[in-house]
Amino acid sequence: MESTDQNIAQNINSIKEKIENAVKESDKTNKATLVSVSKRVKKHLVQQAYDHGERHFGENYFQSLKRRSESLPSDIKWHFIGHLQSNKAKGLAEIKNLHVVETVDSLKLAGKLDKACAGLDKILNIFLQVLSSNEDNKSGLKPDEIMDVVDSIINNHKNLKLAGS
Repeated sequence: MESTDQNIAQNINSIKEKIENAVKESDKTNKATLVSVSKRVKKHLVQQAYDHGERHFGENYFQSLKRRSESLPSDIKWHFIGHLQSNKAKGLAEIKNLHVVETVDSLKLAGKLDKACAGLDKILNIFLQVLSSNEDNKSGLKPDEIMDVVDSIINNHKNLKLAGS
């Protein structure tokens, strides 16, 4: 095992142990999932993490996710973690092993994703991104918009599934 490979294995094991301990110490019965962010990481290092058991990877750029999903193992569960322009929703939805979009920040984007998934006969997991500060350069739903968006997604977007807790 080369040094980098060994470091990846050690890091993954260390992080998983910390997650396990944190779950045990909490009063929650939910399972935690490690999502390895592969942004700007060389493909061979992502492959090494995969070889050590990782299956959930996050990307924050549509083009990077598309390329990686086509060239890395098909059982990877991809998490889109970046800001998504609504004109890229169709292309993102077409990624076969897209597991979740974690950054739905508007009803417009939800509508575009829902429409794209309907054409693919696909249900897509989504998280809502909430703007927790008043910073103009940040994306997300304002706290007072959340319940209206949740209601709309549940009632009108049958190809989207609100995920997370």
